[in-house]
Order: sequence, then structure tokens, then C-alpha cells
Amino acid sequence: MRWPWRREEVPDRSPQEAVRRFELLLPFSSLSGNRLVTECEAFLAGRLADGAEVVVPVWTWTNLLAHGSEEDLARESLEGSGDDWRKARAYLASSLLALASTNGPLEEIQQRVLVPLELDLAARPEVAAWEPRGWASAVEHALESYRRQCRRSA
Repeated sequence: MRWPWRREEVPDRSPQEAVRRFELLLPFSSLSGNRLVTECEAFLAGRLADGAEVVVPVWTWTNLLAHGSEEDLARESLEGSGDDWRKARAYLASSLLALASTNGPLEEIQQRVLVPLELDLAARPEVAAWEPRGWASAVEHALESYRRQCRRSA
């Protein structure tokens, strides 16, 4: 058989051989598909930085703040143990909940402040070198800007 876009001849294969070749590829494609689905679910739940086996990009620590539910944030604010990244995120989760209780629904703050911040951090190469303190400072600054904006409009 000759395919129009290929110069060499492709040998004819029996349907059984084609099925066998497909079955050999199936576990690999399912594995990568399952991994993609798992990572998408973690992103949407705000848990992209959790359970990672490697060092994750700095912006992923913003993920829970930008996408987590009130219950997730409350649980995170109580944990506050572990490495400096987790301690910073617990502190910021507590700050975010306090801000939401006085200045509007959590979802609005997430959509107006934290999702854009998450995207901005992901797009800036210099963020990769940040330590937890620098990241926490950027998040605090964004939340404080929102707080001031709410005071002016009230």
C-alpha cells in the first residue's frame, strides 16, 4: 500500500496485526491520559502543588487559593505545618478567608484577584527563583490591593 504523503511503501497488515499493535499502545496512551485527567482534577480543585513528587513551580502554590473551596481553605489554614511553602499557604488561606468574610464572596476574590495573579506568576520566568517569602508577599500585596479597592468603593 502506498500513502500519498509517504515515499516508502507501507506493508499491508492483517486486521489481527493492526489490533495487536493497537493493544500494545493502549496501556501507554491510557496511562498518559489518566495522568492528564488527574492533573486537571488537581488543578481545578486547587491541589496542584500537593502530592507532587518533584519541586513544583512557584505559581502552583497559588492554585489552592485561586480555586479551593471555603472548606478547603479552612482546612489548609488549620494545618500550617510542613515546609515553608505549606506554612505560607496556610497563612494566606487564613488571610483570604478573613478578607472574604468582610469584603465579599470568596469566589469573587478568587476570580478578580487570585486567578489573574496565578496566571501572571505562571507567565513570569523570574518567579521560578522566588522563595516562599517572596511568593507570600506578592499574594499579600494583591489581597491588600483588593481590600483598599473595596474600601474606596464603599
